[in-house]
Amino acid sequence: KLYYCSTVWAGTFKENIRKLQLVQNFAARIISGKRKFDHISSTIKDLGWLSVQDMLAYRDAQMVYKIINGSVPLYLKNFVKRHSDVHNRSTRNSHNLDIPKCRTSFAQRSFGYRAIKLWNSLPNNVRESTSLNTFKHLAP
Repeated sequence: KLYYCSTVWAGTFKENIRKLQLVQNFAARIISGKRKFDHISSTIKDLGWLSVQDMLAYRDAQMVYKIINGSVPLYLKNFVKRHSDVHNRSTRNSHNLDIPKCRTSFAQRSFGYRAIKLWNSLPNNVRESTSLNTFKHLAP
């Protein structure tokens, strides 16, 4: 499976993501009968597939949803803290998750940083979904 354990490896270098995109493009060409130099992005869209980068972001967001709503092992709850739990002041960001401080680009590619930053960028109606299925349908 192309996305097996993607929350672990999704922070890899862009070059590796590009290589995976080439694999996905190749699979789309085989399924659709397109030739090597035919444009493929419309075919991927017609197949109902997301790009590799978009799918990795989608799966990260799903994992954060599961962590927040308690459908994962307890030790994963340590990855997320509400902004209001860390800071005493009430602000418009109090419903956001607290983004950990990262000094290096390597740390910024970690799940704990990239997924929380992504989560905070989602619209409130998506974040406040009442079920995982609803979240999956609303998430971009």
